[in-house]
Amino acid sequence: MRYSTPYIVLTQGLLFNRLQLAQHTTDDNVRSFIRNFEGKIGVIQKSSYVGYARDNFPKAQIVEYPTWDDVVAAVTRGDILAAYRDDLEIRKVLNSQPNAGLTLKPMYFTDLTDPIAIAVKYDNAQLLSWVNAFLETQAYSMTSEDLLAKYKQN
Repeated sequence: MRYSTPYIVLTQGLLFNRLQLAQHTTDDNVRSFIRNFEGKIGVIQKSSYVGYARDNFPKAQIVEYPTWDDVVAAVTRGDILAAYRDDLEIRKVLNSQPNAGLTLKPMYFTDLTDPIAIAVKYDNAQLLSWVNAFLETQAYSMTSEDLLAKYKQN
């Protein structure tokens, strides 16, 4: 596979179990705690976030779940300390659960991204060129918040 120029670049984030986070650190030490994260971090199995977690949190215990819903349920129950995914999916969880702000705490990274691109068969360079040309003409520059607002269900 070859990948197009990304058409959206999301930021990575952690969704913490608020109670467990408070038991591990104070608001003043959160940055240091995250930098040296040693707790259980949940990700979707076989996703890019498995590798991201290994690279960015080498001391963490990575727990893989079949689906994002399973990861969110695990962090809500307190089976894991944090869920790791892009800011769009984290914001969707916070917007869809009425009491999420009481039980979950999001943290977004400005220096860790998740570029989203289109996969094209390796030997189809012409299609890849066309896809990249099309993406250039569209000039996408949406954020996760823009996407949520645009596609908000009434």
